[in-house]
Amino acid sequence: MLKVGKYILGRVDIQGGAFRYGSRIYMAQVFEQEGLTEWQRLAKIYTEIYGYSPKWLSRRKRLRRFKELAEGLMFWVKAEERELHRTPTAEELMAGVEEISKQRGPMATIKALGKDFGRDPDTILLWPYSKVFGILRDDLKEAELQEKLHKAYMSKSNGRH
Repeated sequence: MLKVGKYILGRVDIQGGAFRYGSRIYMAQVFEQEGLTEWQRLAKIYTEIYGYSPKWLSRRKRLRRFKELAEGLMFWVKAEERELHRTPTAEELMAGVEEISKQRGPMATIKALGKDFGRDPDTILLWPYSKVFGILRDDLKEAELQEKLHKAYMSKSNGRH
């Protein structure tokens, strides 16, 4: 952010996904913390995204920024639920995929993206969230297509015998 005298300028387009992927991970961690009010959660997330405490803003500007932040977060949570959710198969559930996913957390995604793009995981954390979201959505669609093709080929080969 740019600071001129006592005024802090600049705005992050939350709904546009201009915040960092590392910030998105931090947001999830903040919402998992117990004992925080919604106001405290928004203040922590605001500080993460903007790099300074919202207490430096006028009350009016702070409320406006918190509203933008809340609306942007809701936009991304809904988009994630709609476009990044995949129900595990019965075989995956039996293998314990949900427990493994909980244990590995975001590191699995960070590691996979780093490997796919030949980047250090710390670099992945600095990418804009909209970029990471787009890659994850594309990867999911590709995996779904591969699964459908595999089933179609299996069905076709079983029909011949």
